[in-house]
Amino acid sequence: MAILGIPSGVIVQRIGARSTMLLSDFARAPILASIPLLHSAGMLSFPLLLGLVALLGCFMPPYYASQRTILPELVGEDERMMSQGNSLIEGGTAFSALIGPALAGLLIPFIGAPNVLYVDAATYFVAFVLVLAFVPRRKALVASMRPKVLSGVRFLLGDKPLVPLAAVVVAFGFFMPGVSAGLPVYAFTEFDGSARIAGLFYAAVSAGALVGSLV
Repeated sequence: MAILGIPSGVIVQRIGARSTMLLSDFARAPILASIPLLHSAGMLSFPLLLGLVALLGCFMPPYYASQRTILPELVGEDERMMSQGNSLIEGGTAFSALIGPALAGLLIPFIGAPNVLYVDAATYFVAFVLVLAFVPRRKALVASMRPKVLSGVRFLLGDKPLVPLAAVVVAFGFFMPGVSAGLPVYAFTEFDGSARIAGLFYAAVSAGALVGSLV
């Protein structure tokens, strides 16, 4: 996220927010589904798993950037509507992150982790269909990537209030993955490998994010 954040905004401007969201959902569905498929075939090595997860993560920054970019096109440029729309996006994202891990933790003992990953992959396809059906098409801006990236960095460094905010966001982006990776390990070692407990850990983190978006 920290490395791809600024270039992602430029990519969204080049091909459009709607197209970026469609491409991200269309790509992530088969990538995620390939993990349990390769596992069932006995072909999923740990390096391959890392590569697939990294590839999956490459589509996250442009997708999140598209969510913010497409908001003015949907609600207009009124500040109150923008604020409410942004709160709805953050609340919806936090709510799905709250329900998803807890639900996954409950489903894994019954249908198994591979089938839960298939369900997760299917949600990307559902998102693809919803964006395709309900988000209107807009003309993308054609621009050179390098000057836009550099101008974005210069604007960020030249705005004093944004510098500490960006530093906090970057720090969060670096340290939060470590916390996320440690939660299932802690659940596995301290709670007898309980998927339900691991899901509740992630749900608790998302609950805090949901409360923050409402505030």
